[in-house]
Amino acid sequence: MRLAVGLVLLAAPCVAEPEWPATVEHLEALEFLGEHGCTLSDESFAGALDVGLAFEVIQLVALSAQATGQAKAQGPFVVFDESVCTIRLPQIESSLSISDFGSRVLYPHISKKVGDVFSQIVADDCTMNEDLFLLALARDSEEEMQRADYVEFLAANIISGDVRFFNNTNSRVFGIADYHFTSGDCASSANADNLQVNHGILLSGFARYVRELGEQSVCGEGATSKGTRLANEIQGYDRANVEPQSFHNIFLFFEYELITEAVGWRNGSWEGPVRPPLCHYPD
Repeated sequence: MRLAVGLVLLAAPCVAEPEWPATVEHLEALEFLGEHGCTLSDESFAGALDVGLAFEVIQLVALSAQATGQAKAQGPFVVFDESVCTIRLPQIESSLSISDFGSRVLYPHISKKVGDVFSQIVADDCTMNEDLFLLALARDSEEEMQRADYVEFLAANIISGDVRFFNNTNSRVFGIADYHFTSGDCASSANADNLQVNHGILLSGFARYVRELGEQSVCGEGATSKGTRLANEIQGYDRANVEPQSFHNIFLFFEYELITEAVGWRNGSWEGPVRPPLCHYPD
């Protein structure tokens, strides 16, 4: 449904010379939208109302920013630029936790998909976590554990740093060793310092990733190749010409894809289509 944002814009009086930003409430609305990619959508509009922001406040924010050139309509969305809105990592809640991912949960699910070929590696829950979790993620199951559940779990824990997809080599093949727990019973000390440094890059680089991908990508098209290159640039890494340093992560792009998929800005990872703020509509 794309009705709500349209009503915000259509129901407003003419704003000739807006005083912008006018009140604390307007700044609060922009701060709220920061966790939504600085994008007014039906979902972020409903969320703003849910937290007590007034319809009139959201309306004036959208119209005033467009009138001053600090926001732009992108199809059924309104995207605010960085002069008035700072993109922040979204808050993602998952119904699953790291402790859920032992053999008691995963193995029955996996065995239906791949048979008994992995029966030899279910001796302990941590082995199960590392070796079979990705296989579950790769399959869009219609059973008790859906892809959306996995993606939310991964995104929330990537943001917290408790789960990482990390590889600091120039390998182009994704492997089991690239999946890391950094907390809980299955936490590993391998690469702990590098993971911590790279997690800081992941957090600080998210806004740049969203902004620049949105500028470079046309809505309706996949943004994978652009996102991969951009994630490398954020880390100061040129994959084509240099070997990565120890704290570089060649799968940072995939972690950003999981986060943006979890909040609905991307429909699936890899070649999945994106919507604002991860793309723009041609003028």
